[in-house]
Amino acid sequence: MLLCVEWHPSGEFFVVGDYGNNDTAEPPAIQFWSADGDLMKTIAMDEGSEIRNVSWNHEGTLLASASDKLRIWTKDGELKHEGD
Repeated sequence: MLLCVEWHPSGEFFVVGDYGNNDTAEPPAIQFWSADGDLMKTIAMDEGSEIRNVSWNHEGTLLASASDKLRIWTKDGELKHEGD
């Protein structure tokens, strides 16, 4: 189940927050998708870390995600900061 979606300011790709699927053992995840609908990257999260919201900064250099913790990611999907 997808909980949120946010286009990158460039319009070249978008990010979704995925709840995961207990039946198939798929963990919650952040997924990066191209504008053509191709999956580019998946960042699996720990169980119980459903991604409830995502938002880009104005420049499109940082992505904030809200789940069990606030996380800040780079445009390339690298974790930059994790708050409690």
